[in-house]
Amino acid sequence: DSLHARPDMALRPCTALAADLQGRLWACQPDGERWRIGELQAGEPSGAVQGGWLLSEPATALAWQPDGQALVLACAHSGSLQVAEPGRAAPRRLATVPRGSGQLGGVAVDARGGVWAALLGGWSVARFEPDGAMDQVLPLPVPSPTDLCFGGADGRTLYITSSRDTLSREALEAAPLSGRLFAMPGVGA
Repeated sequence: DSLHARPDMALRPCTALAADLQGRLWACQPDGERWRIGELQAGEPSGAVQGGWLLSEPATALAWQPDGQALVLACAHSGSLQVAEPGRAAPRRLATVPRGSGQLGGVAVDARGGVWAALLGGWSVARFEPDGAMDQVLPLPVPSPTDLCFGGADGRTLYITSSRDTLSREALEAAPLSGRLFAMPGVGA
């Protein structure tokens, strides 16, 4: 498909966006003094999300679990990873990433339900078990991994994007691969 405008969706500002297994779009938008994660309705003239969950801070990344049973969200300001389940009024906290480990970037969920998070400024990505325990940290040759997703022929390759825009000249000299896309085969097993 080519990129084209959706005249039926005049989107309000969004801080995060994800598609579920049925191809429906979910977003985080301002809702008064709070933030709402909900489904974007095609044809909704206001561009507002419907239903979903209210948050006290914006979600900065969203990813559906592979079985579609829950939506994982990252809130970079507080460092919290949360899980929102349809039918539950509020998301539950999965884990909190200490500020010294880096700021939460993108999130992805592997086939076993493990949540992977990019750690901006942390030179790594981390995996959290479904119970919230951090069980793996993969170091990277760049300070600012920004987003990640699973793909490849078997869906087990972790793809990681990185930034170079905000890095100083010295940081770029220390991390010349900044701005590249990385692939880690077999991670999503």
